[in-house]
Amino acid sequence: MSNNIVKKVISLKKKEAESKKRNENEQAVISVNNAFKASYGYLLTWGGLFRGSMLYSTFYVLWTGMHIGFLVYTVCISKNDLGILFEAAHFVVLLTNACLGVVNHRYHKDKIEFILKCIGDNFFDYGHTIDDELSEEIEQIRKYRKEIKNFLATGFIIAILFVGSFLTVARPLYDIMVGTYFESDRSDGIVRTLPVAFWLPIQSEGIWVNIVAAFDEYYIIIGTAGIVLGVDISYLCFSHELCTELEILGLTLKKFDQRASFLYKFRYGTKLPKNMENDYHFNKCVEECLKESVKHHHLLLNYFNCHYTLNYIMLLALLLAATFMLCLSGFIFTSDGVLLSSKLTFLLFLASELCHTFIFCWYGEQIYQMNNNLGDELYRSKWTHYSKTVKNYILIMQARCNKPLRMSAGGFMEISLDTYSNVVSSAYSYFSLLRAIRE
Repeated sequence: MSNNIVKKVISLKKKEAESKKRNENEQAVISVNNAFKASYGYLLTWGGLFRGSMLYSTFYVLWTGMHIGFLVYTVCISKNDLGILFEAAHFVVLLTNACLGVVNHRYHKDKIEFILKCIGDNFFDYGHTIDDELSEEIEQIRKYRKEIKNFLATGFIIAILFVGSFLTVARPLYDIMVGTYFESDRSDGIVRTLPVAFWLPIQSEGIWVNIVAAFDEYYIIIGTAGIVLGVDISYLCFSHELCTELEILGLTLKKFDQRASFLYKFRYGTKLPKNMENDYHFNKCVEECLKESVKHHHLLLNYFNCHYTLNYIMLLALLLAATFMLCLSGFIFTSDGVLLSSKLTFLLFLASELCHTFIFCWYGEQIYQMNNNLGDELYRSKWTHYSKTVKNYILIMQARCNKPLRMSAGGFMEISLDTYSNVVSSAYSYFSLLRAIRE
């Protein structure tokens, strides 16, 4: 009889544990889905970077890899046509980065899921350690920063789509209007009736060759646009959320005494003690409030580590590519003998690449600065009134903040506004060198 009761109790506990785990998994899925929508996750799916079919991502990488080979050969045989040569070289770099982006984000799928779960859960719940006033202040910070995030993301999406539309629609229409679109000479194997001319290993003059080439290039352009937007907007959103939480963490540290007062009243339902600094229960409330902030900081460090790992290789590739592409865009725009439509296209590329690089560097700087400010926020609080209780937490926070949160480009350079200046400066130096060689 007693054995049966024990078995039933064990069985019930197992069912409760399974039910709890199932509920937690369901809640995690809901959190990830909510963050996926809020972070423009459809762009990640469009680019084959996250979710969606692995078959699509694999096909894109293989197909684009083949196209990169065609473009490389185009560069080799176009020494007498600088316009085609530099356009092909530009897109070799762009498409190589796009393929790397797909492989990188697919490989770090677990990092993206952790980041999205944190965002979907609103990162951290302070429970009864914040009052209504502070809670409202935190919501205002989130609301304001969400508006900024959506404004920046929408603006960047519009800019990239505009550049892509100009390349694929406006430029061919302009070339048709001025009579430079149709080119009958294919003795070198290069198809010129496309937004980006490239060599095709089909030696035929039939219209179907142009159709095959157009299908190839437009498929790649559409897929690459999704990858560029997916990589850039996800970086923007993930970085912006981290900056928001660092600001909130700084606020909770600065107002730890206000939080402790609220927690004391919540627990004991009495007025605050006259000698709060020496009151045992009040100091325990102070200690708990600071513990919650340390837990919040620890979660943000884990979030940062995932964000850092996800973008570690991509940032190196993007900055090297940005230097190269800025140089080529400037060179094409200022070269003689290049079609006006090509110059206009690469003027737009030049502007978009400057903005694209600035976004990465600016957020790298923001993350660094806001983490550094945490120790200062705690120092600016009323810590001197509770020095015995607060001292250890100040030391913990300041010691951790002394190790800066720096996004890194493959370990070769840290991402900051200084990096942006270096990229632009290097691109200009290479541009000047090319001009000097050309002249």
